[in-house]
Amino acid sequence: MGYALPFPPFRQVSTLSTKELIQVAVRFVSIGDNLASPEPQFRSHWVLSLEEEELLPPINVFGILPNGHYVLIMHEEGVFTLWDVRPTSIPGPGRFLARHEVSDETVSMEYTTEGSDGTCIVVAAFSEETDLPTIFVFQLQLNFPSEGSSHGIPEVVRSDLAKFCINPFRYFARIALQEGLCFAWYNSEDEEKITVSILDYRSSKRMDLETDIIATTSPDALIYHGNLIFHHDKLASAVVNAYFCVTQNLRSVAIHSRPGDVDTIHKAPDRSAIIPLQPPDSSSKTHLVPNLTWNTIHPTNTPNANTLCGSPSIFATETLSPKHGWTPHLSARWMEPQGALDRLRTGATTDAPLTRTWIDLEGPTSARQSDGFEFLISTTCGLRMLWVSYLEDGDPETSDDEVLYFIPLLTPDDRVRGEDGKRLLRLPINFENILTMDFSDESGTLVIASNVDENSEEVSAEWWKESNVNQVLHIFQY
Repeated sequence: MGYALPFPPFRQVSTLSTKELIQVAVRFVSIGDNLASPEPQFRSHWVLSLEEEELLPPINVFGILPNGHYVLIMHEEGVFTLWDVRPTSIPGPGRFLARHEVSDETVSMEYTTEGSDGTCIVVAAFSEETDLPTIFVFQLQLNFPSEGSSHGIPEVVRSDLAKFCINPFRYFARIALQEGLCFAWYNSEDEEKITVSILDYRSSKRMDLETDIIATTSPDALIYHGNLIFHHDKLASAVVNAYFCVTQNLRSVAIHSRPGDVDTIHKAPDRSAIIPLQPPDSSSKTHLVPNLTWNTIHPTNTPNANTLCGSPSIFATETLSPKHGWTPHLSARWMEPQGALDRLRTGATTDAPLTRTWIDLEGPTSARQSDGFEFLISTTCGLRMLWVSYLEDGDPETSDDEVLYFIPLLTPDDRVRGEDGKRLLRLPINFENILTMDFSDESGTLVIASNVDENSEEVSAEWWKESNVNQVLHIFQY
């Protein structure tokens, strides 16, 4: 658990030759050694201009697809684009692969890959534009020129799968794609309890479940073999609630469904447990603040089908520091779903805490952002965090320089505090222009989206005037 292997894209492990498996192992060790070194060095850096027939809306968020070869971007105005970021691919306009639009502005996105070779990309996008929050589900099917080959430029077939609305919510709403299901969990406007809506987007079946779990925190959730698990962290314990075999309650609905199309089920969890966690040591500032509020950082597409990767449940909180202002704290807890379900079913108890990495970050998250943990971002498989902060060199002249730190969320096999592995990534870009970023744990690919820097050596005045480009992707290969 906790490893992401750089397999060739869109290939089943059983089809790889001995030579290819050796190459995977060598590349895996090379990436790990580089990132664990005192000063990780990128092997290559190039810039992709987001150039299309018309100027694209600003970027909201993006995700690196498994194996680090493609990037899916969610823009403002309900626009989605797919780009080829392979270093050996054809340069220029050939990098643009597809554009898809939904009817409303979207604020968050989840994605996964389906099929034995992972060439079907399923996307769920969340919108708050209308009276009823809406989730759009669509797919991008990559068809390569020859069967069994992923080296050419694929044809992308776009299709809408479903659209479903949920009740208005008060504090939070999150979405996920797992086991061929799209589900959203949120607290309704008139209740402090968590409600979940689950949609089978291929067979048009839905269920709505109102739990009696109080939404005092923002819990994480997962569906595993048809069972629904809610869980969240406290300072020294994890609270786990399970609903067994919930997918048996799915009922047929129209492709565009709304609340009330199926009867809402009101039900307490089948099993609940409070499991002890390894608390932070006495030096952590979290001991000084009672009743901290925890926020879920849900790694998109984890674990994904093309890796041998588990993923941690990541929760963040913050405390007020006289020196740095609000500073973040991370709890990365590794929980194996089947073991948790077996424990809940049998009612077994143990005093052995779940394994957790606890990290106190010294310094504020980038002050340019005012909406929480904007620049504290999980990597693709949840193995690491990207954190934009300020340079910790003690030099007053550079104390306001924003930099990128790379923080491992260590697996249960590691016995070192997470902060000991924090690394500064020295990159030739202006952090004042960055929009968002992602890192592929499988391929060691860092992608940073930024506005075009007119003063950059890579941008000529003539190109700036003639192009339809206002945003670029910086691709770093480690």
